[in-house]
Amino acid sequence: MHETYITHDRYTFSCPDCGNRWSVTYEARHSQDPDGAELCMWSRGGLPSMSPDAGMPCEVCGSVRVTATRELQPSG
Repeated sequence: MHETYITHDRYTFSCPDCGNRWSVTYEARHSQDPDGAELCMWSRGGLPSMSPDAGMPCEVCGSVRVTATRELQPSG
């Protein structure tokens, strides 16, 4: 039996074309397949979602050149 754990990861998205920036919090359910490879299933607002790195278009201009950066949690 493989351990499953959930993290809440916040990503900042930046559009180089129009300068728009926004943040989204994802729930990531981490597990392993039967061969031991890591699996991660993403959701937003309780609904299944693509990975934040999958290529989200800009909310303002529609550009697909948006970059996603995971915000690091402060240690302490």
